[in-house]
Amino acid sequence: MKVFTFRTGRIVGWAWLVFAALNLVDIAFRGHTKAGLLTALALLTTCGLAYTLGIRPKVQADSTAITVTNPFRTTRIPWPAVHSLTPGRALTITHTTGSIESWAVQIPPRKAATAAKAPKDSLAARTPVTFATTELESLRPTPTPTPTPTPTPTPDPPTPTTTWSLPALTSVLLPLAALITTTLL
Repeated sequence: MKVFTFRTGRIVGWAWLVFAALNLVDIAFRGHTKAGLLTALALLTTCGLAYTLGIRPKVQADSTAITVTNPFRTTRIPWPAVHSLTPGRALTITHTTGSIESWAVQIPPRKAATAAKAPKDSLAARTPVTFATTELESLRPTPTPTPTPTPTPTPDPPTPTTTWSLPALTSVLLPLAALITTTLL
């Protein structure tokens, strides 16, 4: 199994969680006012955002499927449903029912423009997105031809499944709702 993450987002996300935890400890000892409560709820809301936007996104692949975990949704795409893997500013996976871009495998627009202008074999053309695309293509199973004398109906290819992430939604919406409610009271 191969896993691709946005390293900078993970580092910033974890750094923010440590910073917020230290501030929450300070608020627990000193901040017994409404301002302390509002600050704690704001910190918890931003912790949810740090987890959802920085730590959670990833792309996992094995011999059966690619799983794209974006901030609020997770999409599992079986290999037979994958039409193409396209490198660009972000990794785009085109499948039987549409396409999806990965939050985890992406580069800044300036780097993408530089890589697009560079010769294909040069080091400047190699980006994290092209590397991930190459690695994912290496995991794609090759179809094995099976000789059959009579034509058999081919089954429909498996379709991608997309699910909402309850922990990601809860980590952002619950503290945000508490913050808004507390502010209005």
